[in-house]
Order: sequence, then C-alpha cells, then structure tokens
Amino acid sequence: MTDQDETEFCAWVLEPTWQNFSSMYREAVCAQEASTGMEVSHHRMAALYFGISTIECLLNREMTRYQLHIGLDHDEIHQILRKSELKKKIKTWPSIITGEELSLRPESMPRLLEINDLRGHLTHLKNYWPDTFNDLRRTDPMQVVELVAEYIIALYQAKGELFPYWVWGWNYLSPSHDGYQIVLLPYTQIFHSLRSLGFKFQQQSLHGGDRCTQEILTDFDGYQRVASFLRSCSRCEPKWDLAPHQPKYCRQWWDAFHQKSCGGVAPEAIARALQLDEERARRMKVRGSSTKIKSAPAEQSWMQLALKRITSWLGR
Repeated sequence: MTDQDETEFCAWVLEPTWQNFSSMYREAVCAQEASTGMEVSHHRMAALYFGISTIECLLNREMTRYQLHIGLDHDEIHQILRKSELKKKIKTWPSIITGEELSLRPESMPRLLEINDLRGHLTHLKNYWPDTFNDLRRTDPMQVVELVAEYIIALYQAKGELFPYWVWGWNYLSPSHDGYQIVLLPYTQIFHSLRSLGFKFQQQSLHGGDRCTQEILTDFDGYQRVASFLRSCSRCEPKWDLAPHQPKYCRQWWDAFHQKSCGGVAPEAIARALQLDEERARRMKVRGSSTKIKSAPAEQSWMQLALKRITSWLGR
C-alpha cells in the first residue's frame, strides 16, 4: 500500500454509541428495501449486530463514568467491563448507574434479551442453525431499532437527562468540498428542523424552550410521536438557498445519490448564494467599509457563510 492509498481513507470515530445506532438504523431501512433473500439476511443480521453493539457501548460508557465517580481507577473498571456478561449488563447495570429501574414497556426487556440471544446464535452457529435463521426471518429490523431507542431513552430518563435526537435514525447531513458527512449538532437544532418539516408542537416556542423540550426529548411517548411524524415525511428538511452548505436533517443520509439532492438544494441555489455574496461585497466596497467580504467559494462551510452574512449585516 502506498502513502497515497493510506491517506485516502481515515477511520472516523466521533461518538461510538451514535455511530453504532446510526449504522443499525441504516441496515434496518436497507433490509426493508432489499430485493433478494441474501440481501435481506445480510441487512437484518447487521441491524442486530449494530443494535446490540449500541446498547453495550452505551452501558460501558455510563458504567465507566459511574465507577470513576465513586473512585475506581481505569484498570479496575476495565476488569468490570470485561468480565460482566452482556445479558447481566442489560438487565442490572441501569439501576446501578442511575439508582432507578428503567421505564420500559412490559415486553421490551424480554424481547431485547431474545434479540441478544439471536445475535449470539447467528455469531456462533451450532447444529440448530435452521431455527436461528427462521428467528431472523421473523424479526422486524425496524422493531429492533425501536427497542434499542426505547432502552436508550429509558436510561437517559432514569438519569434525569434529555435523550439524544439521533434516536429517530435521521442525521444532519453536511455537504462540503470533498463530499458529505453526517454531523452532531446541539439538540436545540431539532426544533427548527421539525418545524421546517411541518411538525406541530403542542407547546409553541420559537427556539424550542423547556416546554418543547419536555414534549419530545424526555420520554418514549414523545419519541413515538416524532417517529410517527418522520415516517410520514416524504422529504428531508428543506434547504435554504442562501446557505446551501448548512447541515440539514436527512432521512437517507448514507445514500450517495440521495446526498446530492437532499433537501432540494440545486446548483442554481449555490450559484445564487455566491452571486449575492459578490453583490454585497461590491456594495461594501463602494461604501468604503473597512470590512471586506470576498466571494465565497463553493466549498466553504455553512459556518463561514453564516459569519459572512453577520459581517455584512453589521457593516450596513
């Protein structure tokens, strides 16, 4: 492998629990869209693997934080994480970490443990492998997504914290000069995105606020209401033509073809944004402003573009 080959790919690790969950969601959707038995099996198995990995990743992180808080060192914590069976972690660790029992639907914990067992059977096939694949055939991957989301929400609820917006499976897609990446944004951005998509909050607040936060980011009922709405959406968050590189909430963020048209952004919109920048720069020059704004290249980030808008406004 040449040095050039090595620089073409870089392992991308930002927040492992989020990335595992996102991978699970992607595989579950692809399983629904697959056209052959082999593809369906592949995507369903991958959804199971990523789903269980999401839960274990979350529990290991939270247990590490808890044990550090009570004074254990990293070597001691490593032994606890390494020697504990996953089934035990799923069942008992949340109450140790939070001091509360998880608020789950009655059938959710037994079903999660069944999914973990199925994942194990698929990994370590024995002489009962036909039964294992029959179980896989009967497993709805989108229900796996919902169960994992419910578990995450219940853990955050027991901790008295807001759950992360990414449990709905959609992600913020950020276009840049070298392609597209998904990014994590502050949780408050979800309020703007949902309104842009047409979601009706029961409590009206321009920037989210405590009432909207309590409505959708605290319990499983709020999750289900938003999840039902997103399933009904036929498009992603619409683009603003003045900021074509701004991250937008995307339902199919992994699809390269979809990325190019996500949110309705078009080359004309980008050209218009650049034209507006040039016009403002010319006006500023005529006015003798000390702040000069250069034409924005197509690859600049949405943050740079937003800063340019603010600078232009302040110079008026």
